[in-house]
Amino acid sequence: MGSPMGKLWSKAQAALEKCDRVVIIGLSLREADYQTRWLLRTALTVGRPRDVEIDIVNVSPEDRDRLRRFFLNL
Repeated sequence: MGSPMGKLWSKAQAALEKCDRVVIIGLSLREADYQTRWLLRTALTVGRPRDVEIDIVNVSPEDRDRLRRFFLNL
């Protein structure tokens, strides 16, 4: 049986794979956030038959730019 965190990540991936819209609030998505990057990249691209609307809410212009670049590269 997996750990509680492993189960949480699996549930997050399943939810992201089914969604039509994602709202990212306060996430910096720095290079060290490799698990979050992997989750988003995998869930929002692999086998997706449709586009996903992504809204970014973050007060930091640097973080917003980083997130935009990440999602544009998917």
